[in-house]
Amino acid sequence: RFDFNYSSLYCDILEDYIDALLRASLRVTSIFYLHNLRVSSFRISHLISACKEKKGVGFIDCKLDLSEPINFYGSLKGSKVKIFVLDGCGHSSKGDWANNPDHFENLISGLASEQDFKRNLGDFWMAGNNMKKAEVEELLDRYGFNGVRVLGCKE
Repeated sequence: RFDFNYSSLYCDILEDYIDALLRASLRVTSIFYLHNLRVSSFRISHLISACKEKKGVGFIDCKLDLSEPINFYGSLKGSKVKIFVLDGCGHSSKGDWANNPDHFENLISGLASEQDFKRNLGDFWMAGNNMKKAEVEELLDRYGFNGVRVLGCKE
C-alpha cells in the first residue's frame, strides 16, 4: 500500500511531485492513495489511469477540480480497480458536493464511460463527503455501476 502526503497538512503543489508519483505507481502492486492535495481534472484522469492495474486507488481529503466532465479517452481499458476511495474530497471545504452534486457527477460520468473500470469496481468509499448514501447509490445506478457497494457515507 502506498499513501502519499498522509498525515500532512493540505498541499496544493502536486505538480512538484507528479513525476515521482507516476514512477512510484509503477512499483505499487495493491493500493495507491493520495492525501490532502489539490488535484486538477487532468491529473485526476492521469493518476487514475496510471493506477488502473491496482486493486485500489483513491484521493483522500483532496480538493478535486471537477467543475467540468472528466474524459478518460479510453485510458482505463483493462482496469482492475476494485476499490475506489474519495473520502473527504466532497466536504464543504473541498468541493462541497452536497451543494454542487454536478461536480461529483462529472467524475462519475467519466468513469462510467470506461467499461472495464465500471465492470470491475466493487467498493466505492465516500466517508466525510456530506452526501447521503442513497444519493450516491442512485447516481452510481443511473450510470450503470450495478452492484457497487457504497461505503462510509452517512445514511
